[in-house]
Amino acid sequence: MGSQALVEALKNHGFNAEIYEEPVSLEGPELKDRSEQVAVWVGSRIDPKAAIQALKLAVAQWPELKYLRLSGDAYAPDYVHDQLFLGGSSDTAKSYGLQAWSHEELLALDEEMSSGAFHSTIRAKYP
Repeated sequence: MGSQALVEALKNHGFNAEIYEEPVSLEGPELKDRSEQVAVWVGSRIDPKAAIQALKLAVAQWPELKYLRLSGDAYAPDYVHDQLFLGGSSDTAKSYGLQAWSHEELLALDEEMSSGAFHSTIRAKYP
């Protein structure tokens, strides 16, 4: 499934979604292999229910997604704490030592968990 189809699926479920356009390089565009972009950066201020619903929609269409990291656990600009970024760098996730989530684990996340429980669940896959 393409990025635009995922954006449309998220929008159809009430989410504000857009495709991030990287700044144009003077050397030309770099095409990235989708398998190199399977991390999800979770804004630490996002409501867990909304984040989990969006994750489940995304994973249903992009089953390769497998790393989660909270924005508050590394330096990030303030606005990032209110966003869910799908398709983050796999290399960055691996450099943080993040453990991969299975497709089933992501789909089994409880939408009713508290922020603290959600954050603890994400951090359980940290080194």
